[in-house]
Amino acid sequence: MVKNLIGLKFGRLTVVEQHGFTEKNKYGRRQAVWYCKCDCGNYCEMASGTLTRQRNNHSCGCLAIENLKNMANGN
Repeated sequence: MVKNLIGLKFGRLTVVEQHGFTEKNKYGRRQAVWYCKCDCGNYCEMASGTLTRQRNNHSCGCLAIENLKNMANGN
């Protein structure tokens, strides 16, 4: 059974809908894949395990780009 994550927010990502499952891993387990909307307006897919890790820096990739720009401006 899959825990419903729709409407929950993880960092910059808000879960919109379930979008299938990952391939089975070596233990025969699969994870749900979620379609998410980022605060910047982009959409991306993320596996359940990635979303539920205890970090607050989840994004579509825009956070990494912002951090690189900030580091470049600081030098």
